[in-house]
Amino acid sequence: SGCTAASGCTRMIAGTNRVWESINGATSWIANSPVLPKGVLGVRSFVTQLAYAISNPAFAIAGTSDGNVWMGRNMGSGAANAVWVNVTASNAVLPNRPIMDVVTDPLNPLIAYASIGGFDQNSAATPGHVFRLECQADCATFAWTNKSGNLPNIPANSIATNPLLPSQVFVGTDWGLYFTNDINVPTPVWQRHEGLPHVMVWDMAIDRGFTTLAVFTRSRGAWAWPLPTVLPEPAIFENGFE
Repeated sequence: SGCTAASGCTRMIAGTNRVWESINGATSWIANSPVLPKGVLGVRSFVTQLAYAISNPAFAIAGTSDGNVWMGRNMGSGAANAVWVNVTASNAVLPNRPIMDVVTDPLNPLIAYASIGGFDQNSAATPGHVFRLECQADCATFAWTNKSGNLPNIPANSIATNPLLPSQVFVGTDWGLYFTNDINVPTPVWQRHEGLPHVMVWDMAIDRGFTTLAVFTRSRGAWAWPLPTVLPEPAIFENGFE
């Protein structure tokens, strides 16, 4: 959902093979994007994840099950006039594998991250599981960078940025939760949160007050952790729960 000072948290987006938006708390919906997937997987080509930009809900990002990423702007008007840009770039850098999650930089809505499913062997020419998008001029030009660093070659199911520390990024994989304290370096160093079981991290969420990271696992319940405000981080998952 997207929250604004004027209308509160009444703006919502949902994905099918396109993005649908409501500005009245789901009373009504408008199809506010073109068809986003390639369509090569038939009924299995759909929008897997989408999100409003953290800093500005006039922007949004969406990923598809067949390797596409789109950036949208002019969201929230109540009419079908959002402008969407396909930033997949023929998968020359971004792997042509399922886009499992997308999120924007906490401060800049034209910088975003995508986490990728599958394995490097599925797209040998374009390996990696975490990629950064940097747009200029509302994505008239853009570039992808592989930020996978030392992450293991396993599916990356979810990704989140720390709004209190924009250089800190979390990635949920099939083998637990990883984080880096500096996503801006060319080759980030990722560490695994050893306070969390080594199980699939399927999704993550950060509350509107930017106080807590919630982690949702497959088979070991939900966990919560106060977001750090300074680096290095404090002890990990002291307040975990199942």
